[in-house]
Amino acid sequence: MFDIMVNVDRSLCPPYPDWKTGVLHPELERKGPSKYSLRQMVEVWRHPQQEERSIFGADLYGYLESTGELNWCLNLQDAQSIQPIGAPAFLGLFGDNVILLPGTVITNGNDQFILVMYVDSDKVVVEWRLLFLHVDKFHPILRFRSG
Repeated sequence: MFDIMVNVDRSLCPPYPDWKTGVLHPELERKGPSKYSLRQMVEVWRHPQQEERSIFGADLYGYLESTGELNWCLNLQDAQSIQPIGAPAFLGLFGDNVILLPGTVITNGNDQFILVMYVDSDKVVVEWRLLFLHVDKFHPILRFRSG
């Protein structure tokens, strides 16, 4: 099995889209290690209800907030550092899932957007999706292992 080391420059403010009007939990934008192993330090995680049915992304985010689990979730800076690994490596590590990175959620007016990553046409795509949409077992979270 292969492993990939990720380097993240957390001294810089992450580049947000021009249409962003706010950031939920800006204290998390520079949180996390500056160097880590994707295989050893990061895990794919699902809320138990995601195994059985889809749930609202906003409910999932609320759960992460209320339990303190949001502190362990990957963010925009991590996504930008993971994206260059390429589609084969991404699929090898995370499968054909749409990965959620709730460490960064932004707003535009009353709408909230969560960062997602997935493979499309042999490229790793990073984009923003509305937080209120349903997420199922094919929409796991990336988070740092807690211990």
